[in-house]
Amino acid sequence: MLEEEFPSPGPKTSGEKAVQWHIIAFGLLSILLFGGAASFSVPYLGALGWIGMVIYFWHCSDLNDHSTRPRLTYLCYIAPVLICIAVYIIGIWHPPVEEIEEGGVTYLLLHEIRSWLPVTTLPLETWSAIFLASGIYMAALNMLLVISVEDVTRRILLILGICVTILATIGYLQAILKSDNRLLGFIYVPTGSYFSVFPHPHGWASFALLWTGAMIGLGSHYIRHMRFRVFLDRGGIWFLVAVAILISSVICTGTGLHLLCLSFLLSLACFDTFSNLRSRKKLAKLLFFVAGFAILAGGVALFAYRLPLATQSLFSIDMIPSVGLSWQEQYLIYKDTWELFMDKPVFGWGAGSFRTMMTFYQETELGTSVYQAAHNDALQLLVEYGLLGALAWIIVPAIVFIRFLRLKAQRPLSWYLFGTCTLGLILAMAGFPFRFPAFAFSFLLLWFLAYRWSVIPHLKTSDILRPQLVFTSDRLPHQRAHSGKHRR
Repeated sequence: MLEEEFPSPGPKTSGEKAVQWHIIAFGLLSILLFGGAASFSVPYLGALGWIGMVIYFWHCSDLNDHSTRPRLTYLCYIAPVLICIAVYIIGIWHPPVEEIEEGGVTYLLLHEIRSWLPVTTLPLETWSAIFLASGIYMAALNMLLVISVEDVTRRILLILGICVTILATIGYLQAILKSDNRLLGFIYVPTGSYFSVFPHPHGWASFALLWTGAMIGLGSHYIRHMRFRVFLDRGGIWFLVAVAILISSVICTGTGLHLLCLSFLLSLACFDTFSNLRSRKKLAKLLFFVAGFAILAGGVALFAYRLPLATQSLFSIDMIPSVGLSWQEQYLIYKDTWELFMDKPVFGWGAGSFRTMMTFYQETELGTSVYQAAHNDALQLLVEYGLLGALAWIIVPAIVFIRFLRLKAQRPLSWYLFGTCTLGLILAMAGFPFRFPAFAFSFLLLWFLAYRWSVIPHLKTSDILRPQLVFTSDRLPHQRAHSGKHRR
């Protein structure tokens, strides 16, 4: 329906078709497999992500810049993966933790390690973490390397956004019916939020916020190229329903910080509508401006009013577990995490090592409980990968954003996607959304897609070749090719 107004500008290459369905398949699998939290999801997600490398080299001859040494380009892009593997191999010879079995019980023994060399904590867990993180990175990277047609990127956004909405709808039905048996219970362990397939409601709220921004940006792209009534007639009403479901999902499962970020996003959409409405629609422009200001002010006021609970669930719903920490508790874990980082600042303790090492460094009193995440993804990245690994992972996204700012023209959807990802980074400073593979993949996908959207040729609907009806002197309808081109 909506795609009828935006037909393909021409035949896509086999590489673009392969990458399109690879990205969609990886996105669907990462959502269905409990956000990667299911015990069997790591090998599936990691392997499917690494298939992206095979697809790239198999179809690299289809690229427009084939003469620019695609192998060298790809080698530069996957430098973070190679660095992590090298650090892992070197660290195997310097294990900081040793497993000891006594009486059928496994104990962890911490060695006194003062060497600056890399270490590898529990090699099997570290390797699994690197394998999964690299697979996520590989799958999203294909968007940046291969996709060169506008309608492919649009279709990827639309399909994944619809699937996220369907999962949220299933969660609402389960909550309304108060069903103990989940519709997708055969896929994952039944714990956590009924509004998602994630084990943590804050993880789902962060994930839903990303796709809320993506769907709003995509909707603004459609409306910019057709009248609002035409948009509704072509299925836009269901598009608006999907956005409403995602917004309500963020509100029900999120924290005060999630609602603050959501208010930023919705106010941005209102101000964007205000600036793009025709000047003769003064009343509509005024209403959108007031609505944007009111939403922004309301989000800031709510966040300030509930500041002590800004990282805890705001609404008490029977079907959703209440989780989260106070700012005071988060400060204590930040302090413990920083001390852990300072002992290995260059190479870190190894991917996936936070939970194991925190058992030795945690000073915050929790009884027999141990923090499994630092509640700050930036700190956890430094602890696990060190300064070298953290720099390696962020260098490509940073270069992509700098290149985007240097473009002569940036398209509105790109700003929506970059803005939504920025909100995701804000959430990562007081939570752990990147611990969920579906969020991490969506973040990288939207980040690379935002740049790619402003680089690929823009398809103008006015330039599409369509048959037109004309009448001859005999008053009979005939078809004439557009602009007199492509006559038979």
